[in-house]
Amino acid sequence: MEIHHLLKGGFADGAFARWRSLHELSITTTFIKQAGSDTAERFLHYRYLWEYYFAQTYQEHADDLDEEQIDDETMASLEEGKVSW
Repeated sequence: MEIHHLLKGGFADGAFARWRSLHELSITTTFIKQAGSDTAERFLHYRYLWEYYFAQTYQEHADDLDEEQIDDETMASLEEGKVSW
């Protein structure tokens, strides 16, 4: 519905961006469904890896941004995949 309204309003780029996101989600879910529960588990656990890398990047730039560093205990938990940031 939103894609249709964007097209009617003359916002082809916005409509294409929404369509592409919808298409990518469809392809990803179809792949996970066909690949089975092991792949679904791995897909869900990838979030922890992503959060750890984000936290590392945050740590590297926290001083430049005048932000507080993440404590060592939280970083260790993130590295082990035991906590979501």
